[in-house]
Amino acid sequence: CQVDPAAWSDYMQQSLALALETGNHYEALSAQGNLAAMFANVGDILSAEQFFCEARATASKIGASRDSYYTSNYLAFTGFLRGDLDQMKQYLPLQEDIVIGKVGTTLIAATLATRALLAIVNGEIEISEQLARQSLEIPSNTRTELLAYWALAMVSMERDKLTDANHWLSAYYKQPNTTLYPGVVTRLLPVASLFLARCGQLNRSVQILSLATNHPASQIGWLRNWSIGANLRSELELRLGKVDFQEQWNQGMSLDLVETINLLASELSEEPQ
Repeated sequence: CQVDPAAWSDYMQQSLALALETGNHYEALSAQGNLAAMFANVGDILSAEQFFCEARATASKIGASRDSYYTSNYLAFTGFLRGDLDQMKQYLPLQEDIVIGKVGTTLIAATLATRALLAIVNGEIEISEQLARQSLEIPSNTRTELLAYWALAMVSMERDKLTDANHWLSAYYKQPNTTLYPGVVTRLLPVASLFLARCGQLNRSVQILSLATNHPASQIGWLRNWSIGANLRSELELRLGKVDFQEQWNQGMSLDLVETINLLASELSEEPQ
């Protein structure tokens, strides 16, 4: 069934208030973590980081080490989204701490996928691919799989393997209910834009990049750390010319996100030329 993010957030806020009022730290921790994840999914990164920090403090207070690792990994990820690699490195759990028996498989997979994203923006292509594929081999959840797909799409673009990039972009955007979460679907749009540009679809590429840049839920600070994507806007403007570029950019600003994602998923069903 589909979940209304706003209604679910209101419910969790009430649960958190009750837990804090009654001194139930475990229920508070659960609510804080769920709220943080939800705010990240809808693109409110500042609120997400606030609740992740609160959850991390609560986990430390009650000695919940697994939850402490979980929230630390998420704080590393939100740092990545904002382009703050120092924060990412500060909070990313040590690999030796993320092992079966000490934490659950989902956290192991999530940490591997998060490390894959860090590796690809550091130019470590082979390491990124290895980490992402290891993540997909471990039982986890859709949210974690999306991180691995994202990293593998970037790896494919680094190698200019458009068929592979098409595969991973398609896998990302065909996950059920992803359009419910604008913060999730906008994250990968710069990779899709670069893919379209390399397929010769320059107008469409500019529109998608404009949507990624201007949508209020979009968090693409990470793009400035990716060497082949950081200058994508200026490269497209150079190839199209300022007038044509601006026309397409303006069109992208007015695109409907859900309609665009559904159309993009359909376009990715076709093999790149």
